[in-house]
Amino acid sequence: MLGRWDEIAFTPEFANRLSTAIRTLNSWGVAPQINGAYRTIEDQRQEWINRTSLGACNPDDEAKACEHPLGYSVDLNVRTVHLGPNKDLWQFNPDFPQILLAMWDQHFDWGGFFSKPDWVHFYNDPPGSLQERRDLIKRLDDYFNQRLKWPDPTLLSHPGASDVQAFDMDVHPADAR
Repeated sequence: MLGRWDEIAFTPEFANRLSTAIRTLNSWGVAPQINGAYRTIEDQRQEWINRTSLGACNPDDEAKACEHPLGYSVDLNVRTVHLGPNKDLWQFNPDFPQILLAMWDQHFDWGGFFSKPDWVHFYNDPPGSLQERRDLIKRLDDYFNQRLKWPDPTLLSHPGASDVQAFDMDVHPADAR
């Protein structure tokens, strides 16, 4: 069993290793850009439908448990596209070797080795059986959607809330800046 309901969290060990890798990169003068991390099942489904990465994971594939909805992966910007008149050219960023070394040093696996490479994807296989992982994804998704999804609808239940009825509930915190 991966844990009781009240123990569900993103593993401190994963977060600590990611923090260590980022601190190492910062000491080398590299400031990595995080493009993705935890995703709800619906967010992962949309990522699959609109995928630009060959390595995107289908959350409805019964044979897999995607790492993003488990909180066991992070996407770091390691490539840049140069738009061309006939063909777009993707090139690795100059700091790619340092990012790869720092992540490997902290025991992250890299999606660049997938049969359909996912160049930005760094992950770990979570513990437990496939069914335990899929069950945990569902519990995390339920928890996120019921308790953590932004904005908290209770914020709209104060006197004068009618003033904000047109508020777009699909806005995410990063979009609200």
